[in-house]
Order: sequence, then C-alpha cells, then structure tokens
Amino acid sequence: MTTPRLRTRTHHLLALALMHSLPALTLGQACTTGFQPGGPGGTGIVDPFSAYVGPMADFQSKLFVSGAFSGAGTLNTNVVAAFDPATSAWSALGGGVNLGNTNGFGAALATYTIGGTPRLILGGSFANVINTGTGAVPDTTALAAWDGTRWSSLSTGFQPATGRSVWTLLDWEQPPGVHRLVAGGGFAGIGAASAYGIAYFDGEGWNNYAGLSDAGIGGPFSPVAFASAVYNGQLYIGGRFSTVNGVAAALVARWSGSAWQRPGALAAGGSISDVSALYVYNDGTGAKLYAGGYDMRVGGASTSVASFDGIVWRAVGQNLGGRTTCLAAFNDGSGMKLYAGWTADAQQHYIYRLENNVWTTVDGGVSVALTGNFPSVFGLHVTGNRLYVGGDFQIAGGEAAYGIAQYGPCATPPCAPDFNNSGTLEAQDIFDFLSAWFALDPRADFNHVGGFSAQDIFDFLSAWFAGC
Repeated sequence: MTTPRLRTRTHHLLALALMHSLPALTLGQACTTGFQPGGPGGTGIVDPFSAYVGPMADFQSKLFVSGAFSGAGTLNTNVVAAFDPATSAWSALGGGVNLGNTNGFGAALATYTIGGTPRLILGGSFANVINTGTGAVPDTTALAAWDGTRWSSLSTGFQPATGRSVWTLLDWEQPPGVHRLVAGGGFAGIGAASAYGIAYFDGEGWNNYAGLSDAGIGGPFSPVAFASAVYNGQLYIGGRFSTVNGVAAALVARWSGSAWQRPGALAAGGSISDVSALYVYNDGTGAKLYAGGYDMRVGGASTSVASFDGIVWRAVGQNLGGRTTCLAAFNDGSGMKLYAGWTADAQQHYIYRLENNVWTTVDGGVSVALTGNFPSVFGLHVTGNRLYVGGDFQIAGGEAAYGIAQYGPCATPPCAPDFNNSGTLEAQDIFDFLSAWFALDPRADFNHVGGFSAQDIFDFLSAWFAGC
C-alpha cells in the first residue's frame, strides 16, 4: 500500500490539476411546486372502518394529527399521533385514547399553557385518555391535555355516557397578558359553566360568557359550535345554530365583551346549514373573517365561502356545493393565497386555492378514499414552507399520501458531491474529498461499504461530473 506521505503528495498533485482544468457547475435539479412525496403521508393513517385526518398542530418540534384512525404508520394508536419530521417516525401519546363504545374521533387540537407548562389540548368525542403504566385518566371524556409525557384532565365533568363532543379549541389572549382556552362543541355544560356549546377555561376552571344565565347556542337541529376565531379583537364562533343566549344569530355569532351579537346578515339555507370553518386572512385589501360551511346564504344566494369585513358579508369565489371544511393561508412561492378544503364538492377535487376570486384546483386535488365512498379534505395546517392537508384520501397530486399530504416547493436533498456544502460543484470539492479519502475520513467512504478503495473516488467523480 502507498505510504501516507506519497499518498498525500499524489492526491495534492491530482487535485491541483483538476482545480485548474475543471469548471464549476451550478447545482440544479428539476423542482416543481406541488404535492411532495414522503413525509407523514408516506406511511399515513389506517383504519378498517373510518380513516381520516382533520385537525393538526405543532408541539415540541413534532407534527400532531388527529381525526378517526386506529393506526399511524406501523403504530397502533387511536384518534391522535405525533410525527417527527427529523426521523420520519410516528409515536403514540402515552397509552393513547380509549374510544369507549362509540366511533370516537378527534376534532380539535390547540396549544395552551397551564401552570407554566405548555400543553397540547385534544378535543373530540372519546371516552378517555390513557397514561402508560397508570391506565385511564379520570375526567378526560372528549377533552384532555398532553404535556409531552403524560395526559391530564381539564376538569370538564363530562361522562362517557353523555355523548358530549368538543369541536373547536382556541387560545385567546383576552385581556392582554391573560390567555383563555375557548372550547366549542355540543355540550350542555362544562365544569361549572352551564352555557350550551361555548365556554372558556381560565387555567383553573370553566366559565360561560354572559353570566350564570347564559343559555349558549340553540337551534332546531342538534346545535353545535364547530369553529372559532378572533377578528378585530373580538371572539367569533361558527356552527349549526340559530341563536346564542337568546339572540338571533344564524351560523356565526360575535362576543362583544359584554353580550352575544349577530354580525352582519349571513343566513342559513335550512335547519342543517352550518359554518364549519372560520379563518382571518388579509388578501391585500385588509383583514377579513372568512367562513366556510354548508348551505350558507349571502343575499339569498348559496355560497361555499363568505367573507366579513366587520360590516358586510360577501360571497367568495364560485359556489362549489358540498361542505367547505377548512381554510388556511399559504405561500408556495407565488404569493400568499387562501386555500380551502371540501367534502362532496361538485368538481370532486376537494382542495382549492383562491385565484382572482375563483376557486382553482390545487395540483390535481386528492383522490381515492381510504374508507369512505368519496375522498374528502378535513384539515389544513401550515408549518414553514409546507401546507399539510388532512382528510380521507390515498392520492394527492399523483403522490401516495394516506390521509395526510404535504404541499409546497420541493425539498431539494443535499448534494453529496458538493463535499464542502458551498452550493456549487467546483474542483475544490474534489480536493476536499481526496484530502478526506487519503486521511481515511469516514465521510469519504462514498459508496458506504465500510472501507476505502479506488471505487470511492470513481463513484464520487462520476456523481460530480453528473452534477448530482
């Protein structure tokens, strides 16, 4: 074998010659915006009867997803799971969620700090949650808090047999410096708060809004608060209801700080009309509150999405029918735009982006239901340069995505022949590689066979000349 000194001299001469004779190559890969392979959707969620992803949230550097499922990847877990983007691994939350005797589901996720400890709050319809080693946690029906290690109760007083459900959760800073956890759903009371369907947690207990006499939401057919948002400093709730504390307010209501009000003239087409999503978005003309749902009416005309500027409701885009389930703003590199998810829409693409007030299909949409009769999108969540799309589907933009898909600019992987990570393929890469190879640096085992040979150099140079 060549002595280290001769090896060093030889490689220096070779590298210097290459540095003077080879041009630098600018790195480039075909990279298109759209649904991307891999991520959480590569393994996704499963269930033999009802499988979908709805709410999503970031907590402790992981993506948490909830909905209806009994497995995530190869992991058995009900209703909620965590995906670690650094390892592409799924994990359960303690001992998981006990569905009870019903078809349980998760409908809401939010982060909220209690006693100085950040928590992930899960709402939905389930019997209780389970801590590893100690079993079911008392008083965690339909609502529970996860601190990253263990579950705890939020003292709701719900009982599994009552069929209570929590559909929306919101951390609202009101007044300044004081955070309250808003909860909406289909419950007659929660903790000490008697109001139907809407209440808030102050870190110690539950409260209604309009005092002890607050009647909460009401309506002719199973009233539920499905959505919540803060717009212009005031709390708005949306759902399937016609009154709030006796005040006529179809589909959307506003808390003024002292009373519930009807904001504008949004109307219901029938007793089962609803608002499923509320979202605040600024399209460049000022922030507005956007509402998506089923059979909403603006000026007597049906609309899938409507916007409210504090005074007037207006229809947004064309009416696609079905139900608009979720809304989110995202910039895929072409500017910030409003995205919306659908179920049972007439065009059957289920995810759209608003372009010049027209709902336009996003990268071919989603297709092939996991368990239902047709695909659906039930959740949108933005993290960095990724829009995560949750629902009941197996394909998103032609990519395999089981219940959850990632959309955005493609993530270009590191280029191995760019040995010095300069962003350009240059002769210096070859010099640095050969220096590492002659020094028996593990980084220079280019073909990963566990040793050093001329094949490493051949493979490296082949990749370098191919430009990644």
